Amino acid sequence: MKKLKITLTIVLITVWVNSCNTKDEIENSQVKRIALDTQKDNIIALSDHVSNIEYIPLEYTNSSLLATIDKVIYHDNKFFVLDKKQKAIVIFSKEGQYLNKISKVGPGPEEYSGIDFFDIDKESNEIVLYDISTGKIYRYGINGKSTKSINARIICRDFNTTNDGGYLFYSPDETNVFNNQLFDPGVYYMDEDGRSLTLLKKIGKMEYIPLITPNSFTKVAGKTTLFSNYIDTIYTFSNKEIVETIYLDYDVKLKESSLMSPPGTDFTRFNFPLLKLSPIKSNNFISYLFIKSGKSYFSIIKNSHTSIAERIYNDIDGGHLVLFDCYLKDEDQIISVLSESNLEAILNQTQENKNFQISSNIDPLRSNYKFYEAVNYVRSNKGNPVLIISTLRK
Repeated sequence: MKKLKITLTIVLITVWVNSCNTKDEIENSQVKRIALDTQKDNIIALSDHVSNIEYIPLEYTNSSLLATIDKVIYHDNKFFVLDKKQKAIVIFSKEGQYLNKISKVGPGPEEYSGIDFFDIDKESNEIVLYDISTGKIYRYGINGKSTKSINARIICRDFNTTNDGGYLFYSPDETNVFNNQLFDPGVYYMDEDGRSLTLLKKIGKMEYIPLITPNSFTKVAGKTTLFSNYIDTIYTFSNKEIVETIYLDYDVKLKESSLMSPPGTDFTRFNFPLLKLSPIKSNNFISYLFIKSGKSYFSIIKNSHTSIAERIYNDIDGGHLVLFDCYLKDEDQIISVLSESNLEAILNQTQENKNFQISSNIDPLRSNYKFYEAVNYVRSNKGNPVLIISTLRK
């Protein structure tokens, strides 16, 4: 049986980090505990968790051609797409029509050298970019006009804005110096003017091999949730406060000593859950992928009911699994991407999806045509992607 192959890039550098959940924290009565049995391999049908799928082709023009899609945010009836390769934010309407592009590369005071992270400040209606190399946060209006920049020399693995105009940094594998004060690794909050930095949650001791994966933060309704690769606890932040703590109680525990392994270690031999890829948290729905013994598994938690499976079957339209390489659109919808980079892998799994549909008395010829229309669009429009919008079941 062919399976969708998920390629992981794990960057290993010798540094320090704290990967342990403290005993006091786990036993805290306010911490929500969710038991996960990784020995079970459930069959997950996408229709159990998603009620509808729609496709939005992104218009192809000379200005809107995308090299990569590194993040997508939906705001004010627009899609904002981060293209790190082109160092740009490309803006599309809710129907996928090209509207504008922010590309301000250069040495000037309103320009950046690259975009490591980006977010939308929905309170001020501004696009916020963070460039680690210049050590600055840049703010732009939706029209692309610069509104503000502040110094923020923080080495981090993820970045987000907060409702009060401040910023969250996730820095699990570096200490940082700010205003002549040394900060341990963890989650930091910076005020809107960049004058103060606060360590909200310490995640680090300083002795580890970092596992660098994209998108540790996920945000919806003004709250940011952290899925760290080094601990089995999920934290949700609102401005400077931790408002929810969830402990993922796996049947096989993360081994701290293994994370101190030297560079070049074969992580596929580890028989405990490792990493949290494509994390999503909205209301009572949580999903992410983890690696165990060299295999990838989907983990879905809904109203505290858990499902773990090596395979999800798309029985809705036979195409994209939608719960991988995805972003929250709002509290009820997920954004996924169909592009040249993942097209072959997704097409390789379509026969298994069709077989599953047939076994469930679903006619693939009637249900799958929109997916193949999207495939044809990607192939015929210089590879410009199609956004997939999936509605979560309540």
